[in-house]
Amino acid sequence: MADSGDSYADLAEVRAAIDDLDADLVELLVRRQRLVRAAGTFKRTDLEVQAPDRAAAVVATAAARAEEAGGSGELIGDIYRAMVDSFIAYERRNVSSAPPSTPPAPND
Repeated sequence: MADSGDSYADLAEVRAAIDDLDADLVELLVRRQRLVRAAGTFKRTDLEVQAPDRAAAVVATAAARAEEAGGSGELIGDIYRAMVDSFIAYERRNVSSAPPSTPPAPND
């Protein structure tokens, strides 16, 4: 199937191409999930799980790569931020032995 938006015969063909791409994306996301699980075994604190500098770098890199490829850095950055946040939540629930952060007690 074609990759260019102007070479499709009809909407059904475009949707079929999207479905094929989605199948590839799911496989890649499952691979990423396995890597997140492996990384989580090395983390001992919630800050290591959150890794804010690493998360920001991953999002920025994805946005820059999207721009270089002719896509929207803003859109891809938004998607990556949501993905990274989801993987952090997954890691907190299922992988890391780090205790969750507790919010500071309010001052009286």
